[in-house]
Amino acid sequence: MSKAESFGRLTPADFFESMPVTHPLYPRAPYYYRNSKGLTFVYHIDAEEALSRLPMDLELVQPATAVLVIAENEFSTVAGKYSECYLNILCRYKGEEMLYSSNLFETAENAQIIGREIYGFPKKLCQKIEFTTTGTGDVCVTVDRSPDYRLLTAIMRPVDNQPLESFKDMPLVVLKIIPDASGSRKPSLAQLVKVCVKTSPIVSSDGRAEIFTGPGQIHFDKPSEIAVPVVKMLSCTLMRWDCVLPYGEILKTYSIGDDADPTREPGA
Repeated sequence: MSKAESFGRLTPADFFESMPVTHPLYPRAPYYYRNSKGLTFVYHIDAEEALSRLPMDLELVQPATAVLVIAENEFSTVAGKYSECYLNILCRYKGEEMLYSSNLFETAENAQIIGREIYGFPKKLCQKIEFTTTGTGDVCVTVDRSPDYRLLTAIMRPVDNQPLESFKDMPLVVLKIIPDASGSRKPSLAQLVKVCVKTSPIVSSDGRAEIFTGPGQIHFDKPSEIAVPVVKMLSCTLMRWDCVLPYGEILKTYSIGDDADPTREPGA
């Protein structure tokens, strides 16, 4: 074999868009979810806390409002059956209302990888998210980071069935960060990405949407990035749905200037 023949034959034209470049870990979007169920809690939070989490191009909707979703996905083309918990903050981008996904926990590695690599969802793995129903009809859910570290306990009593028209789909927005392989504190890529998940509430055989509201509460058992104190609970919803996750839209690519603080620690 000559020296010219000893070089690899894999060229950029042969690369797939994810790794491994010759055998990608996951298929292309869209991704499909079926028979998901979850609790959604909408509540006011401290405005200063919310502002400290929002990227500079997003305007905080006042009063500061969080939307915490805890979901169990019965089937998905992302990772089969898995559960997730995500904290969103109500904001605007150029006048359009969106939910900024601040922090997320997942029970499936593939869902974590797809969410982080493609879209920029700030996902971490957790050990277990468990739904139970009491004898009084209350729906209780716990989120465990590890067997001995419970992040939260939430409970909700479904009381009122809501019409299909009461559901409002809202775009998500995330800050996608790709670290620099050379060790720089400045990321090699930072983008603001809009993701429009197409959610369809399930309609039962009686023609009623699987949307129920009622009283509920959240207890943050241990400190974590999703433990933002509730100032005032606004609504609690139990819903079942199908949805489709398409590719996102890049709203902005940030230029990371040389004035970025190289000594700043995460969370500082």
